[in-house]
Amino acid sequence: MIRKRRNDSVSGEPDTHVQTPASTARRTILAIPLLAALGAAAASPVAGSTVEQTMGAKTSTSSGNPNALGQTALTEAFAERLDPTKNPALGVLLAAYTRAPTEPITVVALGSSTTAGVDEIPADRWVNKLCAAMQSRYASGPGRDSTTGNLTSPRNTLPGIHFYNGGLPGARSNTYLNAAMVGQITALAPSIITHMVGANDAKDGTPAATYREYMIRSLDAIDAVLPQPHVHILIHAHERSDQDLTARWNEYRGVLQGIAQERPRNVALIDISRGFESIGFPKSDPMDFLKDDRIHLTPAGHDFAARILSQELMTAARNVRTPISDSFARANGPLGSADSGQRWIGTPGSLFTVSGEKVSIAVAGSAIADSSFSNVDASMTITHTGADNNPAGVLVRADAVTGAGIGLFITAGTGQQVSLHVNDGATNLEIWREPRAVAPGDHEVRLVVVGNTCVAYLDGALVKAISLPASAAALAGNTGAGFGCGASTPVVAFGRFVVRES
Repeated sequence: MIRKRRNDSVSGEPDTHVQTPASTARRTILAIPLLAALGAAAASPVAGSTVEQTMGAKTSTSSGNPNALGQTALTEAFAERLDPTKNPALGVLLAAYTRAPTEPITVVALGSSTTAGVDEIPADRWVNKLCAAMQSRYASGPGRDSTTGNLTSPRNTLPGIHFYNGGLPGARSNTYLNAAMVGQITALAPSIITHMVGANDAKDGTPAATYREYMIRSLDAIDAVLPQPHVHILIHAHERSDQDLTARWNEYRGVLQGIAQERPRNVALIDISRGFESIGFPKSDPMDFLKDDRIHLTPAGHDFAARILSQELMTAARNVRTPISDSFARANGPLGSADSGQRWIGTPGSLFTVSGEKVSIAVAGSAIADSSFSNVDASMTITHTGADNNPAGVLVRADAVTGAGIGLFITAGTGQQVSLHVNDGATNLEIWREPRAVAPGDHEVRLVVVGNTCVAYLDGALVKAISLPASAAALAGNTGAGFGCGASTPVVAFGRFVVRES
């Protein structure tokens, strides 16, 4: 079902067309472990005044180490973490957090209607959600949490983290900050200033060079009035889709990345657009993150943006953690332990062996190792000769004892297909299946699960983004991940397995 789309946008903000996932056929198999049920399933497929006018701030492009920011591009899997050890600007954040128990830490959010949270109650806006998350993570004492104010609100002098929203509906890079707002920001004395603007510029055709000039003017104007250490967080939002703006949106991403690289001491970039792209944006909106106006975020969309931002802003220096990795580059024989140290545990009766740096199957089942995380990004190479229809795939939130787990499976025989299953240990539910060209040979199968959202990839291409059914709630605490096949077969082999925290 395609939802009705309207073009009566309030302010011309970022958006994507909205598409509700087609209903999928489902089948329940009682009291059968996930992989055992798959063999039988394989053969039958299912269907104010502007900055430029009033501030006159000069454009500054201070030279810095162009590599100081490190890798800022985010992966397809929701959000790759920025590493504060490579970016001094994020060190300012960490220093601020240490003061939160005894001092007020102010965060100012600037931007257009996505930041303002047009038509949403305060609790459903990403700014408010991020505020609540940061106050919870860096608690400063009972009663010290505050609600999000605006730029005219008095500065909260209690210890803790306090947010002020300065978003202006319809704003562009030359109008989202004006002289009066600079004065208000001075009074609030923020440690953190977020900037999310550009979607309206893209619609109006603002050249990337002009967009860059305006953004730098804003940074300079704030830097000139804040003597205390502070950090600017440039946020590249999701791309709007009411017209084809991908090329310009990519140019704006490059502009923000370049500014962050030139000013590593107090500017950082967080690219949340990559997270939205990973589930289909701007071509589709399978998770209904946008309203019918194809511009403004729904509460779920605000929550998704806040989740990405909180992951980036609330953790000490780190890279993405890779809890499980195995190349199977060892002597032929028992499966043994992964390269990362975890022992592989097979489901009852299963038998896997290492042969030629791949894993072969002697008795059907699954092999599970513990990742310590339930929100994961798991990928594996599966070699399938296509000689039969045996489904093979990758598993997350799995349990080797009960056979529970979430699995993404491929079949490369005459009934080529991709399918997604949830097994709670007693009931196996096929929540989605579709015919898909899976030629004999090597294929990369990738499954990302964050909260109740599940995203599947085959050979680097997105094939499905879907919300998990209620039965998946029983798996929320499982931290196992692995692989398996629904039948004992010599025509399937598994290679290079990697699980990352998501």
